[in-house]
Amino acid sequence: MATEFLVMVEGIITTVRLYSHLQEGGLHIIRIYRQMDDGNYVVVAGPFDWNFSSGFQGWREFKLSSAVPVEAGRNYMVAVTNGSGNNWYSQSSLNFNTVSDNIYIDYLNGYYGSVNEIPRGNYQNASYFRDIVFLPFSPGSIGSPQTICYNSSPSALSQLTPPSGGTGTFSYQWQNSSDGTTWANIQGATSQSYSPGPMTASTHFRRIVTSGGISAGSLPV
Repeated sequence: MATEFLVMVEGIITTVRLYSHLQEGGLHIIRIYRQMDDGNYVVVAGPFDWNFSSGFQGWREFKLSSAVPVEAGRNYMVAVTNGSGNNWYSQSSLNFNTVSDNIYIDYLNGYYGSVNEIPRGNYQNASYFRDIVFLPFSPGSIGSPQTICYNSSPSALSQLTPPSGGTGTFSYQWQNSSDGTTWANIQGATSQSYSPGPMTASTHFRRIVTSGGISAGSLPV
């Protein structure tokens, strides 16, 4: 089951929330989806296992190990399955709508579906009380891809747009990767910009920005 929402300002998702039924428990699976330009949804975070016992009715929270950056003007979904072997859940009345508006997130709809499918079923606009904790925060943007000769140094990776949000105080850590998936900190690279040395293989770079204990990474180059 999922909640679809529009992000109206750039930021990060730090926590997933669920309003559980009193008898709801067991293993729940969390995924966060992003809507692409073609209208299809793809997973951008998860799956994460969330196991809890029944006996409590109300909001529960699952803190993500890494904050998930989200962009303004883009639709997302947060999906949390029912507990494995436990089909209890909470549902709103039909034609649900939020009681108040805000400038950050716009609730769109609630959906249901099979465990390993993107939830797209809708029952008369009911909500299943899947929610997020959102923090306005942007890590900013860096440089652009470069093509260089073997064993030569690329131009410095500089800041195109500054970080914003968070507490207003930022620290930096540059990382590199050979495949764009597995990242490693670059020792001593903790400034706003970074100048790589001579390169003998294709390498990806990104900048991790931390503010108030929350970290988010720039899009890699």
